[in-house]
Amino acid sequence: MQNTQTVEPAEELNVRCEHYRACGGCSHQHIPYEDQVREKAQKLTEILAEAGVDVKVTPDLVKTSEDPWRYRNKMEFTFGRSKEGEMVLGMHRKGSYWKIVHIEDCWLVPERVNTLLKAVEAEANESGFPAYNPKSHHGFWRYLILRHSAHYDTVVACVITEYGDQAHTDFVEAMAKRLQDKFDWIRGFWWGVSGKVADVAIPDHLQHLGGPRDLVEKIGPFELRLHPTNFIQPNIRLAEVMYEDIKEFAALTGGETVYDLYCGFGIIAMYLAQNAARVYGLEIDPFNVDLGRQNLERLGMEHVRLQCGKVEDWLKSGVPWDGLGEPDLLVLDPPRAGMHKSVIKFLKRHPPKRMIYVSCNPTSLARDLGALLGPEVGYRMCGIQAYDMFPHTRHVETVVLLER
Repeated sequence: MQNTQTVEPAEELNVRCEHYRACGGCSHQHIPYEDQVREKAQKLTEILAEAGVDVKVTPDLVKTSEDPWRYRNKMEFTFGRSKEGEMVLGMHRKGSYWKIVHIEDCWLVPERVNTLLKAVEAEANESGFPAYNPKSHHGFWRYLILRHSAHYDTVVACVITEYGDQAHTDFVEAMAKRLQDKFDWIRGFWWGVSGKVADVAIPDHLQHLGGPRDLVEKIGPFELRLHPTNFIQPNIRLAEVMYEDIKEFAALTGGETVYDLYCGFGIIAMYLAQNAARVYGLEIDPFNVDLGRQNLERLGMEHVRLQCGKVEDWLKSGVPWDGLGEPDLLVLDPPRAGMHKSVIKFLKRHPPKRMIYVSCNPTSLARDLGALLGPEVGYRMCGIQAYDMFPHTRHVETVVLLER
């Protein structure tokens, strides 16, 4: 979504964040929150209309967070170097892939995340090891991933570096111990190493340096173990509202078979399993699948099965639910790009009676709905609900119920 309002200096706009003009994290912070919600509803309506989906999304159809600040449970920070030559740890400068903005206080994350962010930055500056340079591909410090438990107000950390020698190892291990001794709310410290050229905070290898291996978080009725790198909705409290709405859309009565495609570590599957006979989840990331299975075992949900694989490949097997039971409900929660065209083709040939589509991108949602709605496939939209999962940004989450 493009913002057409003129961006003025932060002090003139009365925004909270001192980094607003430089950092690209909160592009809508200068817009009053009620107007942000109104703009997202209007833009969602327009994008859907362009694809032939005639539905008016009003502001009251966009559920909002009780507090639009400090809601993110996970943030990835990047190491860089300031003009003065000092190492900084923060966010990418707006419009830049290699310039990093030092962050003193990010208003999207809880205070303890900011505290640990500054402590790691200070440690890295003391180390004498340089930040990784994405142009020369030299340097040591690369990323810091911090995940916060909204229920317990604790944090798990994962620092990601380039490969190093014994001196680097000694420093990182000692740093992890110092920080855990200083802050008793740190629940686990991890070290990842990456030799990737691409600017992605995905380590080649991970090593647990101390504390619990997982962060405990309470999501709805479930107490779950999370890792600093696994995916989950960043706004936990509003995500709980969305998951309950999905359960309400599903309207399960206890005997149904549900398939959850692009399931992550299975949180939607867990919610739906409360009222389903069996739930099958499919996820491409083996780490998410393993974490989900561990949580399902703790919860005693033996009627939920997670499988690792690409949705497109799984569907190529013909009718993949042969032998498992035809779906009474199919849940789709694809990445931002939406569904692969082969998935759309499969659903046209083998359309389930009911589907719930969870989208983080209105453009791909509109494209996919345009292919499924209408007389050719026979789906009709029976419900739509949007969520301002990312206040002060252009993003909006949408859940749609389709029936034949």
